[in-house]
Amino acid sequence: MSISRRLKVRSYWGDVWRRFRKSRLAILGALLITAVLIAAVVGPLLVRADPYDVNIKDRLLGPSPKHLMGTDEMGRDVLVRALLGARVSFGVSFASVVFSLALGTFLGLLAGFYGRFVDELIMRLMDVLFAFPAVLLAIGIIAILTPGSQNTILAIGIVYTPIFARIARGSVIQVRGLDYVMAARAVGSPSGRIMLRHILPNALAPIIVETSLSLGFAILTEASLSFLGLGTQPPMPSLGRMLSEGRMFIQQAPWTAVFPGLLIMVAVLGFNLVGDGIRDALDPRLRNRAGV
Repeated sequence: MSISRRLKVRSYWGDVWRRFRKSRLAILGALLITAVLIAAVVGPLLVRADPYDVNIKDRLLGPSPKHLMGTDEMGRDVLVRALLGARVSFGVSFASVVFSLALGTFLGLLAGFYGRFVDELIMRLMDVLFAFPAVLLAIGIIAILTPGSQNTILAIGIVYTPIFARIARGSVIQVRGLDYVMAARAVGSPSGRIMLRHILPNALAPIIVETSLSLGFAILTEASLSFLGLGTQPPMPSLGRMLSEGRMFIQQAPWTAVFPGLLIMVAVLGFNLVGDGIRDALDPRLRNRAGV
């Protein structure tokens, strides 16, 4: 890569970062995500309570200095279990989105670059997956594979693959006919090199936006599956399962469901705000108005 091209790339991403920083909502979203992440990673180490310790004598106790968020129907500390559940939710979300990002982008890249038969085959397969409601498709996959965190990652990853495939395909179609791509073809560059070096880097903007938004939706999907008993299995805490168990005591002990629900809400809100901020920062119309 030439020095001038490197400077242009740095200038482009520097402009994106400056535009992102100007969005107060985007910064707020980033702070919310960071706060939940730090709490999920560090919190269980600081709270002196065993998340798996069953103590029927302390069941459904209200918030107190000993149990800041009270206890559940088994006498377990709600705070430490919710923080561990948030750690699980983030792990499943990141892993599933990385899986769908890699597979969907690869399929979309092939479909958009080669077109014709390859495009028809891949896109019709994606249409079949799109025909199913997301949660219903995830439930069907887990029903075949049996419940568990690893299968939840696979199920959510498959559900979100068509989204990334369509976005990547559309971006590739817009880029593949540009002059620098045609020039690379004219000098005999291999197809793989053209796709990875010339097309993919210039088609990343909408994929990056979708990645940030999908992380929040993946947390919701994981919570929904766990709520139904198909996600993370006991004794491992899960925010969705805590909501499912707490709903039976919502009037008697609302804290058993409120705190896990708040963690889900804050995390998803944070990812949505960051996704909107990235979308605005990468919007080419905004760059054109700024004369970039």
